[in-house]
Amino acid sequence: MSAKKAKLNSENGALQFKLDALVAVEVDLKAKYEVELKAVAENLKKAQDQKSAVEVAQKFVEDRTFTTKTAISMANSNFEAMVVEKDKHLAEARKEAEWVEVETKVVMSFKKKFPNTH
Repeated sequence: MSAKKAKLNSENGALQFKLDALVAVEVDLKAKYEVELKAVAENLKKAQDQKSAVEVAQKFVEDRTFTTKTAISMANSNFEAMVVEKDKHLAEARKEAEWVEVETKVVMSFKKKFPNTH
């Protein structure tokens, strides 16, 4: 019986050694995976922050594009209004020039007919 007991104690010791080794491996793996999991979580957070930054930048670009398009539209409207105003002034200047030309012809005709008058 003693030999059987000694054999069982020996097997028990070997199993305990294997169990201790497995527990050590488990602890090591848990620590390793916790570090990796923490790194993954940090990378995920960075990716989310970058996504947020990209969304903010995209919103800024969209707002800037809208503002720029609005400014261009307003500038075009103002330019068109200026062109219309200039055309109006040009038409008035042409009419004035035509009247001056007519008046000049009348005065010249009058001077030819009556050379001694001022």
